[in-house]
Amino acid sequence: MREKQKAFTLLEMMVATTIFVLLALLMSQIIGPAIEVVSKGRRVSDLQSRARAALDVIARDVGNGIYRADLTTFSDGTGDPALAFFTRRPGLAAPTADPSDSRQLSFVVYEVLSERSGQPDFSLWRGSINVEWDDNQTYPPMTLSGPLPFITGGVATAFQQSSQAPTLEPVLEGVLRLELRFLGTDGLYRNTYNSDPTAVDPVSKAVSITLLVTDEKTHGQIVADPTLVTALTTNFLGSSGKLLSPNETDVSLGTLWNQALADSTTWSGLPPRLRNIYAFERIIPLR
Repeated sequence: MREKQKAFTLLEMMVATTIFVLLALLMSQIIGPAIEVVSKGRRVSDLQSRARAALDVIARDVGNGIYRADLTTFSDGTGDPALAFFTRRPGLAAPTADPSDSRQLSFVVYEVLSERSGQPDFSLWRGSINVEWDDNQTYPPMTLSGPLPFITGGVATAFQQSSQAPTLEPVLEGVLRLELRFLGTDGLYRNTYNSDPTAVDPVSKAVSITLLVTDEKTHGQIVADPTLVTALTTNFLGSSGKLLSPNETDVSLGTLWNQALADSTTWSGLPPRLRNIYAFERIIPLR
């Protein structure tokens, strides 16, 4: 006589399936956030690397800068602070240029463009124009136009090569704001650059470059949704933004911004998906 085969009952199958589903849900709740933390860590690490590379580019220009009283330095056409100066890093020389007559230099401008070609951008760009330093003044007077936002003044011996046009190149995507402050010999940071030892303010011995940057994923969300630009402007970018820029302070702007970003109240009014914003800073000595 054959033995009766044993099998799972329908009830047992339902119980086992329920337990399996509960275990799967529990594991997903544990693993999901862990994966997101790892993913965010990778994005932040990548952002840090890209921000450091961008600051390295700026530091090379600033380190080779020409700081003289008769040159427009760290100022736009209206006198407001700007990351604009002459540097010994030459641009592309004109084919007709005679290197024995003059030195090859560049006038560079770093600027954050929130919009380019009518579309959201929020990227850091480097504008440059090749110039020649020639006391004989045999070249046309230098005028900056096109991608460079302003015209320098008080320049008697620097001339644009007539066959060269200004160039604009991307440095870093996802840059929401660029600020510079000048560290004086008294240890205070100020908005304006000073090279005159007879002026009221102390001489500037270093420039502090501070970038407000977001990761690649968040940057993509911003440029795809104009409503997010309004939220960013209200919280960070406009005059009423929560990241203040005091005129004079004994700590760097990067320190102040990081303190504000660590405060939960700073993020009120900003969607949670856009809260991946970081401040990076580089202090560069001035020669």
